[in-house]
Amino acid sequence: MRGIASIAALAGALALGTAAQSATLAGYPAPGGTSYSSSDFAFSNYGPNTGTATWTYSGFDPSAWDQLWWGFEDLELAMDGAIDSAGEAMSLASMSGATIVYEGVTSVLAGPVYTRAVATIISGGSDWIDPTTVGITSPTIFAVSEVDGTVPFVVTFAVTASGTYDAGGAGYVPWFNYFDPNTGPTEDGNSRTSYYRNFYYTAAVPVPAGLPLLLGAMGALALLRRRKPA
Repeated sequence: MRGIASIAALAGALALGTAAQSATLAGYPAPGGTSYSSSDFAFSNYGPNTGTATWTYSGFDPSAWDQLWWGFEDLELAMDGAIDSAGEAMSLASMSGATIVYEGVTSVLAGPVYTRAVATIISGGSDWIDPTTVGITSPTIFAVSEVDGTVPFVVTFAVTASGTYDAGGAGYVPWFNYFDPNTGPTEDGNSRTSYYRNFYYTAAVPVPAGLPLLLGAMGALALLRRRKPA
């Protein structure tokens, strides 16, 4: 019994003794490759539209990483030309389950414009989590989703705006539906969005070369012990 326990302890040390890794920025694609497709906002259509994009990532190679996360970085929106006001760098407003909400403020002729960006995980990823809990410390990323990698990772992203602030988003309309009728001759005619969509990962952890033999030896010793006469 003591011998088997000692082998079990050694096997556990080999299997679990690797120190926790820090997450590494991969950007795009994820290690091992990623395919991307998008059903986008239809920016040229200022008529009725949902203002929502659907982004699909697929073709992952889970053997190329141990854990993989995806999130937004440095999300900024402006309707008055350059992104140069504090409120145009959006901040986290709420995070609940699969949905995260960012808020900011820009301006057009009519005055301040309150902006919202809402991202929802549809499939292939966990609910949003605090990135610092998995070792991601960039000051411009507020939440990440852990990617499964065996199925497509699908996210919807909506950018909306309103002349009146409402914490729940009531009265907000798709970005260009607001921007187009509110621009005028003193504006430079530019609506700008800026953000990064990045993958972070920890490297795949190789199985120690001697572990399969050690586990086999454990099994053999356990079997001999069960057959030992009382």
